Amino acid sequence: MIKINLPVSETEIRKLKVGDEVSLNGIMLTGRDTAHSWMFKDKPDEVRDLLKDT
Repeated sequence: MIKINLPVSETEIRKLKVGDEVSLNGIMLTGRDTAHSWMFKDKPDEVRDLLKDT
C-alpha cells in the first residue's frame, strides 16, 4: 500500500503504476465538472482556504 498525503505533487503521482494500491490522507474536494469550474475559477470564500495549495 502506497500512502499519499494530500496535496500531492505531479512528480509523486507519476511514480504510481497501474495496479498500485494507494491510501490518500488529507483534504480532498470532490464534485462534477461544474463544481470544479466554480471552485477553481471563482475561488469562493467557502473553499478558498482549502484551495490555497493548489
